[in-house]
Amino acid sequence: MHLDPEALDASLRMLRHTPREPDLRRALAKVVTAVNRLFPCDGAGLMFADASGVLRYVTATDESGRSLELAQAELNEGPCVDAYVHDRLVASPDVTRDVRWPALARIVQTEVRAVLGAPVRLSGTPIGCLNLHAAEPRRWEDSDLRGLPAYAELIEEIICAALAAEHTGTLARQLERALHDRAVIERAIGFLMADRGLDAKEAFDHLRRQARNSRRRIVHISAELLGEPIPLPQRPSAS
Repeated sequence: MHLDPEALDASLRMLRHTPREPDLRRALAKVVTAVNRLFPCDGAGLMFADASGVLRYVTATDESGRSLELAQAELNEGPCVDAYVHDRLVASPDVTRDVRWPALARIVQTEVRAVLGAPVRLSGTPIGCLNLHAAEPRRWEDSDLRGLPAYAELIEEIICAALAAEHTGTLARQLERALHDRAVIERAIGFLMADRGLDAKEAFDHLRRQARNSRRRIVHISAELLGEPIPLPQRPSAS
């Protein structure tokens, strides 16, 4: 089933011209709901990276989607993790048979088979992932591969508008901090790739293990590796 380009354009226009929701989390949930309605899928979800570089569930349209997101966060593997780490669209016709993520394939619910993930960026830097899933194995159409990134770009617009308006909600502050931290982490990943011959995922996993073993934030490990000053925590804005 092909995604109707006219329906896609109409959906994006409607979301862009709808008065902005003052609560950022609710505004993002509206986008995810629109994605679920438009695309030939059984659910959609959105994840953002936390201070440890782990993708965390923000919103999902169904319980299967929440379970998929939680499993990926726990295992640190899956299409959403790869979309975030490698900053690219990632498609799987059947995650239960996908050799790229063997641990996820063993525990994912059978209600989730096909998954498509698009990185969500802020100022060109990946901070999360927007994803679709289907209950039956399927090969994603080219129209799906072109359409989902358009919604990821819309999410970036909404976040930028919230930050420009100096929204003080917890999620807005988290995303602003994630953007700053990710820039440092990206430099550390690049250093490890050049110095040790690792790929991006291996370098990211190395930083996460170091952070977990030392009970420190991944951005602190990254800054230390690069010989840069350790980032100080930002003072929360007044609500």
